[in-house]
Amino acid sequence: MQQDLLKNFGVQVSQKRLYRAKRKAREEDYGNHARSYKKIPTYANVVLETNPGSIAKIQYERPNIAMNPILKRFFLCFDAMKKGFINGCRPFLGIDGCHLKGPFGGVLLAAITLDGNNGLFPIAIAIVEVECRDSLLFFLHHLDAALVSMTDKPLCIMSDHQKGLTDAVAQVFPRASHRLCCRHIYSNFKVKFPGLMLKINFWAAAKAYNEFLFNNAMQRIRVNNKAAYDWLMTTCILHRRANVETYCDEYLTRFTYLKAYGEIIHPLPDLNDINADEEVEPPILHRLPSRARKNRRKEPGEQPIGLNVARRKQGLTRESSGVRACANVMNNAIENVVEDGLDATTQQSVNGATTGMNEFTPLANDEPSGSEYAAF
Repeated sequence: MQQDLLKNFGVQVSQKRLYRAKRKAREEDYGNHARSYKKIPTYANVVLETNPGSIAKIQYERPNIAMNPILKRFFLCFDAMKKGFINGCRPFLGIDGCHLKGPFGGVLLAAITLDGNNGLFPIAIAIVEVECRDSLLFFLHHLDAALVSMTDKPLCIMSDHQKGLTDAVAQVFPRASHRLCCRHIYSNFKVKFPGLMLKINFWAAAKAYNEFLFNNAMQRIRVNNKAAYDWLMTTCILHRRANVETYCDEYLTRFTYLKAYGEIIHPLPDLNDINADEEVEPPILHRLPSRARKNRRKEPGEQPIGLNVARRKQGLTRESSGVRACANVMNNAIENVVEDGLDATTQQSVNGATTGMNEFTPLANDEPSGSEYAAF
């Protein structure tokens, strides 16, 4: 942008001004993050009106009664996604989260499943402040309320080894089977048991589609490293697959697959045409730590100079003191030579040289140069 403006219009613009112009242009096209948070209550009400049976929950926090409420957490589950999971997908849940890259941060939690074609099928999402035990309980409690009609089906939940997630799943879904993602299992496995053969056999066991291949891969791991075999069998891997020749899951049939996509999500009107009923503030903006500016107001009790400046000054002091020490050594050596015995002329010349080392005086026009002094 800077080069195009200079080439086409002959205008030289600083990078900071270009950055501010780019930010304003993006706000005109995509909207402002802070103003978007004010539309979330209106969005939740519109979803409930256009898609009956959906679940939209908002949790606020208000530090001061005189302030507008601040958005803390938001949960959303469409009725079509909920019915599609219950009627047309296998009882499997994958739970994970990712960080939001906006100026206000936050974490997006999602619950997904697999359809009959092994495609990803979203169920519910939530926006929370951080991925902690309280925020996970908020997400799982509302997810359990949405899937209350699946109490007669065994549920399997897969996740990573996030802190607090294991306890939260055990508290909300006590009858569900909680398994860990193989990628996260291997991340911990390779730290304790590195090796190429262990890696190959680990993924062979994880991808085995029958009991024979699974036992064969685990036996190779046992021969290679007995401790690795014990760690996998007692900690992570468990074979619970039925015989393919005598059993076929009903969720793999075409009739059940069509049930997953039988419901539709009704479109929503434009939110710009709807006035917000409640003023909601975005989360508190926490700026990332960065290098301090040079022209800034110093904090109370802050040192006037930095540590590096102090070290440089200390080094210069040591260097100057070393020069003085060297000069003193030379003076003492010359005095010792004079005391040992020199004639009057030589002693006078030495005294002049000693005085010249301590203090420099410019030579007059009629005085000899340094080379002539050296020839005495």
